[in-house]
Amino acid sequence: MRTALGLALVLVGCGGAAPAPPVAPPPPKAVCTDLASCERTCLATPGPSCTTAAVDMRRAPLETDVNRYLAVLDGACTAGNAAECFTAGRVIQDSPVLPGNEKRAKASFARGCQLGDVISCLNAENAQQQTDWPALRTKLDRACTDGDGRACGALGGLRLAIENDRDDFIAFSLRSAELIEKSCLAGTGSDCMLAALSLNTPALHIPGERILTVLRRGCDLGDGPSCFGEANMKGSSNDPDEVTKLALWRKACELQHPDACYAVAMTSGDLPGFVHAVDLATAKCEVGDSDACEVVATTLATDQLTPAQVAAVGKLSQQACDRHMLNVCYMISRALEKGPDERRDPARSTKLQTDACSAGWVPACKN
Repeated sequence: MRTALGLALVLVGCGGAAPAPPVAPPPPKAVCTDLASCERTCLATPGPSCTTAAVDMRRAPLETDVNRYLAVLDGACTAGNAAECFTAGRVIQDSPVLPGNEKRAKASFARGCQLGDVISCLNAENAQQQTDWPALRTKLDRACTDGDGRACGALGGLRLAIENDRDDFIAFSLRSAELIEKSCLAGTGSDCMLAALSLNTPALHIPGERILTVLRRGCDLGDGPSCFGEANMKGSSNDPDEVTKLALWRKACELQHPDACYAVAMTSGDLPGFVHAVDLATAKCEVGDSDACEVVATTLATDQLTPAQVAAVGKLSQQACDRHMLNVCYMISRALEKGPDERRDPARSTKLQTDACSAGWVPACKN
């Protein structure tokens, strides 16, 4: 269950959640034919080819690395794509394998803000540890009025957290959910999982069938997280049976969703599938996807890792935890508590859980 502020942070891209880039108009057609040619063209002359390369890299995470990805994001941002400015800032902030560089992240967010994305403006202010709340509230309110669902959600959550205004929180959260839902149903598959999360805000009391509808729409549009969400949907009159769930997990895995690949591998006992899940989760974790990093940490509790994998997975998981991905810190603690005997460390497990709980990760407070 997400708190009001927690959902606001998902919408703006703070707190280790998977990035939710702003909606941007379709870029001009790139003059390139494949990832390699688009990447070359982008690095030579930033333009539409950079956006095309970034999209292709997201579709094939095992075929790239974080530095190449960031290079094309920077090119797309320079060429005027606000959505990719936001994504670049998030990668710089969140990647466990990049050195922290708040100045560079702030520059990317500032460029996105300059190009008209209010959520980039919010992140730019967070990057310098100061926020002019009245001015920011005005910007978010204007963007929400203009139809930016993420701005509505962020405004509602922040109004509750800063001003304790529950009525406005509910009103703006509903507006946010409806706008993102509309975008999803109109064909923007990448908005469908965010729509489901927004509709699932407890204070809104949205029926499960409505949430399931957006997840199904996202899955039909080829969005892996939506397929995975549909597979795990509870609380509707159409909960998937085990056969349907496995089929949806397999589809989500084919769409490069590491949680689904891990679920398929663990259900079927498929060792090559497990290796693929670890590799995919690692690749997506390295670009700052906290859900993928959580999958990486989860594997520490299994007995299927080789000694070399244990070392690599343990290192990446700790790096993600050090980047304040509290979900990852918690999963490390669980592995140290319940994993193979040689990896157990009760004292370190307790400390990680206590620290994650103190920092606000509710699941860590329940043990």
